[in-house]
Amino acid sequence: MSTAEQQPICDLPDLGPDAYARWRASEVGVITERLERELILDLIGDVDDRRVLDVGCGDGDLAVDLAERGAHVAGVDASAAMIGAAKQRAAREMVDIDFRVGTAQQLPFAAAIVTAESTVLFDTGGDASILLANMRQMKIDPNAIRAVVISHIHRDHLGGLKGLLAKTSDVKVYIPASFPGAVRRMIRAAGADFTAVTDPMQVAPEILTTGPLGDGLDEQALVVDTDEGLVIITGCAHPGIVRIVETAHAQLPGRPIALVMGGFHLLSASTGEFRNITKAFRRLGVKKVAPSHCTGDAARSYFRKAYGSDFIEGGAGLALSFGRAEAPAAK
Repeated sequence: MSTAEQQPICDLPDLGPDAYARWRASEVGVITERLERELILDLIGDVDDRRVLDVGCGDGDLAVDLAERGAHVAGVDASAAMIGAAKQRAAREMVDIDFRVGTAQQLPFAAAIVTAESTVLFDTGGDASILLANMRQMKIDPNAIRAVVISHIHRDHLGGLKGLLAKTSDVKVYIPASFPGAVRRMIRAAGADFTAVTDPMQVAPEILTTGPLGDGLDEQALVVDTDEGLVIITGCAHPGIVRIVETAHAQLPGRPIALVMGGFHLLSASTGEFRNITKAFRRLGVKKVAPSHCTGDAARSYFRKAYGSDFIEGGAGLALSFGRAEAPAAK
């Protein structure tokens, strides 16, 4: 199926690049564009040699401007037609921009856990080139990775694995036992080894997997035992974020939970559900939260208010230190 034939990935109307260009040329459009551009450029300042993600990039007008100012730009938009126009604009202006059809909620997830003994990668995002670029930005050497843990089968967590293994295959890959043979063959073909995880197990000193959880879609989370307590890292939390935290807590009873971070899978959840999760977190002693990825803006806003100064803004480039472990995360 071609891109043009695919169903829209969100419910917003797709006005298309021609309609948008007409609006931009209107009196209101000219004023709006000028004010928006001035405000954005004033807020972000010098972008030379910085990485910029333009979410809702439209036909790429701002993205091209930022690239011409020296930024390394990636752009996503829900409209395939807009992305097509953006690619044409970038080609005309001879700037290199990675434009893709997508939404902010679909951005991939990966996190690296660096300890004195080992480096473990949790998930690989959806694209190896983006994963490796983010690792370079965070000064994480792919050859230092000794274990890769894949949370679940979805492409935005698994898609970068093949490209990563092409760079470094001296790793053990931990996958839920339900993963299909095609994934296992891909890992072996790259020269790497894998463990089909059925139960909680240690993947490196002080780093454990919860083992696969879920009903129909198996997913494992990662637990890092630090001096300050447990750091629980979730991919998408399809089995339920509270269930994952309870499982990790039961694995290491008596240890405080310093942080729960990653995707909480609450895009369609209600305020009542946010409230119940917060109550469960308080009962379990969760000190801090850093929701990202598929959590959703409404849920993030609720947790931000509920946790106050103990809320951490999750996202690409976040780096946190916890005594024995340092966890830079790339979304």
